[in-house]
Amino acid sequence: MQTLTRTHQAIRELVQTSAFVELNRFFDRLEAQWHQAPPGAFPAYLAAVEGHMLADMDNHGDKALSLVLKAWIDACPKAYHPQVVMGMHCFQRACQVQGNGQRSAARTLAVEQICETATAHFLRALDRSAQPVAAAVGMLRISAQLREPGWLVELFEGRPGRYRPSAQADVEVQEAAAPMLVKHGVMPLAELPQALPACLGRRVDHENQDPRYYWLRHALVARPGCFEAIQALAAYLSPGWGASADALELLANGPLCATWDESLRNALRWMAVEERLKLPHADQLQAVADWQQLFDAWSQRQLRPREHAMLLAWRGALRSSALHDQAGALRDFAASFACNADHGAMLAMGEPFRCLATLILRDGMVDEQQLLRSAIERLCDGRSHAGACALRAVGHRFGLWGLPRSAEQARVWSQRAVKRQQAGQAPGFEVLAVARLLWVANRHEVACYLYERCAELNLPGAALGLYELHHGGLGNTPEDYLDEEAAEYWLLRAVEAGSSRAKYNLACLRMEGDEDLSERSAMLAVRRLLVDALGNAQTNARARLHLGMLLRQFGEPQERAEAVAYLLSLVEHPDPEIAARASAELGLAWMQGRGTRKQSRFAAIEWANRAVSLQPGDTAIEEIQAEILNSHNRVKTLFTQCGAALFRGTLHASELPPKQPAPEMNRLQASA
Repeated sequence: MQTLTRTHQAIRELVQTSAFVELNRFFDRLEAQWHQAPPGAFPAYLAAVEGHMLADMDNHGDKALSLVLKAWIDACPKAYHPQVVMGMHCFQRACQVQGNGQRSAARTLAVEQICETATAHFLRALDRSAQPVAAAVGMLRISAQLREPGWLVELFEGRPGRYRPSAQADVEVQEAAAPMLVKHGVMPLAELPQALPACLGRRVDHENQDPRYYWLRHALVARPGCFEAIQALAAYLSPGWGASADALELLANGPLCATWDESLRNALRWMAVEERLKLPHADQLQAVADWQQLFDAWSQRQLRPREHAMLLAWRGALRSSALHDQAGALRDFAASFACNADHGAMLAMGEPFRCLATLILRDGMVDEQQLLRSAIERLCDGRSHAGACALRAVGHRFGLWGLPRSAEQARVWSQRAVKRQQAGQAPGFEVLAVARLLWVANRHEVACYLYERCAELNLPGAALGLYELHHGGLGNTPEDYLDEEAAEYWLLRAVEAGSSRAKYNLACLRMEGDEDLSERSAMLAVRRLLVDALGNAQTNARARLHLGMLLRQFGEPQERAEAVAYLLSLVEHPDPEIAARASAELGLAWMQGRGTRKQSRFAAIEWANRAVSLQPGDTAIEEIQAEILNSHNRVKTLFTQCGAALFRGTLHASELPPKQPAPEMNRLQASA
């Protein structure tokens, strides 16, 4: 960790003074140290080659890093390392573009264009070093995770490199792809390479089919037994990437790793465990026992500090969340953060960190060692863990957990928290989850500050959180915070920001209020809010329910038929409250003949009875049933039921409630 920290500081100082020639020498020295060290013993070199240390990504972003790398290349045009680092930067941006939205022709083209640029930089690097291990590792990643450019395949086949995806794409697709490259400061490749570097030989047949093994071979020729090269291959041999369950075990036991010590081989095996790490619920007894047994077994193995730190953290998380062993959990967390590992670089530390924060903030465990402060600072050193940045911000703002009080540091770390959250860098513990935890822990002032700061920075969900806070929706709300005027302000802010949940809440308030929805414009405005809320998984079902209710009462004939369709789609919803209310509303629709094939009191009674059976004791549903049955008068009720039965008419099975399974069938299903 000290080596990584010193490396980061040295690189940042050289970049800030634009000392690119000296920066190049520094990277050359790092590479020499890496070659001299045993396999896997000097991670600082490959960490530096990733490029993140050259710029403040939280404050300046990808474009700034692209500009720094271009300046380095211009200052050292024949050097190896600026080409490698630029290649790594482009590869990471290609992965980012690929994962940041729905698949489309434009996104695919943007990824392929960035991948072309990355490949060109790696090929230049391969021509400029006698031992281009890092460049070969970069190409291995491209071939494994993305795809080699078509022109590179042509060069390996002995043909001129000509194939470019942009030449095959429509103009509209090219125009849609261009902003994705501009956003990250990556330019499309101007000219295609027309020859392979002299160091690259022919591929054998299996390497043509799976090029990653070709690049692995080149890396291992340059450095036999290279841990980082084999680890790069291993990353794509897990079940998550479609490999067999024993692929990593076979690799670790194979000839490539024969010269390693056991901790390095276990690092490969741990990758399969890390990929499926997930905390079970306390009532999942078998899953809890399985994870406990797994962690205990791994604690007996020889591990590197990285894997040991993660193992201890997850065992602590299991103890705190499922085994109710708070003292044991705290010991494990303390031992984890005492390991000489780069905790901030481990995405899997997010969930254990959430458990640690819950243990200290909500459960009130005494933190004599200032463990929470240590964890916050260690995780903030990385490029992820927005939740840790959020806790650091409020810690500085209020002088909590041993952090010095500083309004400026609170401002800086809250900005970083929001930027990381918006970039999807909040594994296991999101910023607004931090605010909710603080609220539950009765740190109301602290939680409110974090919500307000996030809303100022336009973090999605923050304005809605403030609405719920001032509306009393977070629970355990002190009187000082209940403020309907403030709640309305933040709800409207959330709606303006496009929040589906906020639009649903506003629609419900308008439907429940005094507004005259028989006025067509008012009804259509509420309908628009509900339609917008359909796109959110949390609000979809309830938005459909309210659309059914709205259009049944205030819609035109065609819209009333839509209402019935919305309601029918919900009558077997897994949430009995939703299914029951939909059934009750269908009862009213049949009673009034609004949106149904005809008017039918019999169908109305059937739907109302089903609603009551699904949600007994629900006052609103019982009132609907009473209206349908004329329950204010026993005689009328009797006549209503008899008349409904006598004049039932012809009703299709699809127009009546679904039949409930027989008790015997229920028992059979339960036993199955």
